[in-house]
Amino acid sequence: MELAPYLDSKVLTKCTTINKKGEERPRYIDSADFHLWEYMITHRHGFQIEEETNCLWLPEAHFGENENIYRDSGEVEPVNRIIVAIYDESLGCSTTTERFSPTSDTSKHLEVLNFHLSEQDIKEEAIESAIVPGYAVEQYQTCLEYRMGPSHTNTDSHSAPKLSENPRIDRLLNNVVNELRVFTEEQAEEITGLAEIGKAMSTERDPDKVLDLILRQARKYTTADAGTLYMLTPDRQELAFHVMHNETLNGFAGGAPGNPIDLPNVPLYGENGEPNHANVSAHVALTAETVNIADVYQARGFNFDGPKKYDSMTGYRSQSMLVIPMKNHEDEILGVLQLINAKDRQTDEVIPFGHEVVDLGAALSGQAAVLLTQQQLIDDLRNLFESFIKAIAMAIGERSHYTGGHIERVADLTMLIADKGNDLNEGPFADIQFSPDQMDELRIAAWLHDTGKITTPEFVVDKANKLETIIDRIELIKTRWQAIKLDRALMAEKAKVKLMRRPFDQCQIQAIDETCKTDLAQLDEDLEFLETTNHGTEFLADDKLERLNSLAGERYRVNGATYAYLQEDEVLNLSIRKGTLTEQERATTNSHASMTKKILDSLPWPRKMQDVPAIAAAHHEKLDGTGYPLGLKEDQISLQSRIMAVADIFEALSASDRPYRQPMPLSQAIKILGSMVKDNHLDEDIVDLLTDSELITRYAEEYISSEQIDAVGRNGDKTGG
Repeated sequence: MELAPYLDSKVLTKCTTINKKGEERPRYIDSADFHLWEYMITHRHGFQIEEETNCLWLPEAHFGENENIYRDSGEVEPVNRIIVAIYDESLGCSTTTERFSPTSDTSKHLEVLNFHLSEQDIKEEAIESAIVPGYAVEQYQTCLEYRMGPSHTNTDSHSAPKLSENPRIDRLLNNVVNELRVFTEEQAEEITGLAEIGKAMSTERDPDKVLDLILRQARKYTTADAGTLYMLTPDRQELAFHVMHNETLNGFAGGAPGNPIDLPNVPLYGENGEPNHANVSAHVALTAETVNIADVYQARGFNFDGPKKYDSMTGYRSQSMLVIPMKNHEDEILGVLQLINAKDRQTDEVIPFGHEVVDLGAALSGQAAVLLTQQQLIDDLRNLFESFIKAIAMAIGERSHYTGGHIERVADLTMLIADKGNDLNEGPFADIQFSPDQMDELRIAAWLHDTGKITTPEFVVDKANKLETIIDRIELIKTRWQAIKLDRALMAEKAKVKLMRRPFDQCQIQAIDETCKTDLAQLDEDLEFLETTNHGTEFLADDKLERLNSLAGERYRVNGATYAYLQEDEVLNLSIRKGTLTEQERATTNSHASMTKKILDSLPWPRKMQDVPAIAAAHHEKLDGTGYPLGLKEDQISLQSRIMAVADIFEALSASDRPYRQPMPLSQAIKILGSMVKDNHLDEDIVDLLTDSELITRYAEEYISSEQIDAVGRNGDKTGG
């Protein structure tokens, strides 16, 4: 084995490794490189050289021998310690230094000092860059390139920059440069990885998927085989299982898969109120401290009966465990991230979680906590926003005793229709797919569609009868009718007194009484006619309008003054052909749609809800352009507004609490919808979607009284029952 091309140092340091059997094996390292190696281990990685024994103590999992390199060494045992014989008084060593000049006699003893590390450990530790700088002989080069990367094993003397004329100093400086490069690349890779994790998590909106993603990414970057993510319950008294992963057992529960976790919560306090420090996850939640355990079966201070029971049931072996608190920006605990069984990337063996993994896990946990806090704040604002909207709708509804539930029912029916349309893969809705944002926009618009009614006078909103204002003025007419009847009776009595002043026939008296009786009966009949007309439940035909005008022309006298049977405004209201509203009052009511748009347009809607005002304000538009407030044509009315228009009309037809009419049978409400389709007022596809599916049954069962529900077929035709 020719080492001359690779060795330009004149002095080597002898190191001796001792395995479990007590067998010694010498190692020879360039002295300058050894000092750099010693510095890295003691200062960067936290290992100590014990002054009394002059030993470097390393865990077996981090230091060992490799058959691939020591092909001729026979039986291979993990190395427990390294005895270093160097001449350096600063380290307190009293042993002498063995120095050799590289000759053919000593070169055969030169062996590559090997670390038994996983692939990830090699990338992150990069200790070997200082141990074997340029000493890779040909037969070892391939193995070292795999472990170190080509830049560390290239034996071309011209591949590395020359940093000093002194070969030893040049090699030492190149080692430092290489180590810094590896360290920088590691840090850049970690930063890039964390950035990618943050990007992935920040684009996910589903809280369950976010929690699942947090655990998956934490396992990925810590090489954990299993893990559990706990979240604090709202009362902050327990930890609830939210996501569980176990790669070996192929077990995934909670989070994105949606498989429920049927496990009891972990209490943070006992029955006596004492903190539960026996459970490691509860302890971490209580103290906000990270706990790193090499083997839960050997650990002291915590109760691991739960993992041991799980192992006995599944055949799994819980070993290393890393438990990290998830804290938000206010240092409040949101949950706990528990990672189990770190895996060696090369051998797939279970190893303890390294220090660098702990830091990475803590960084990832903090990033996840920030994201969860952000999402919680967004959810809280969204809930506050929607609650405020519903409070407005409730306030508007409470202004009217009769239509208090109208807004809620319209919103529910609107979303039922939209959801059904999204589910269809054929027919007119096959190409229609509302996004979640569009569904939110439609729901908010439905809850706010009657916002403009806040400006509508209550007596107009609640006008159950034609003469109703603050009171129903039919009562004034009834009182007046008593005066009219009394006037008629007095006129009859006066006629009889006048007749009795001279000789009279009894038949004349009887005739006056009969006439009075007839007049009074007619007055009762006229009053009944006025009461019926006042209800507005029937269309006012021409003959009835003529009779009304005839009554309006009648007069009666009180205390010598003459008065009309009906006042001008009473005649105006009673002359309403359909419903209970005058043209002016109807215009006031209809203005709620334009007022809705005016109010909603004044609000700073986010981009995803910018169409809420237009959708909400167009629920009274008709396809033929005769609707209000803008008289939009078919191609100008959005699908969302058309859906809401059908929901609004059907709710009004089927409601049992309208004061101006009796509850309508379901079949009649459906038939009216059909007639509005024929008149080109409503969208036929939407009406068919409502009436030809189970939607109308679902709505009827929840909101329509049983007396109104009759068996109906298409177009509202009764099918019996």
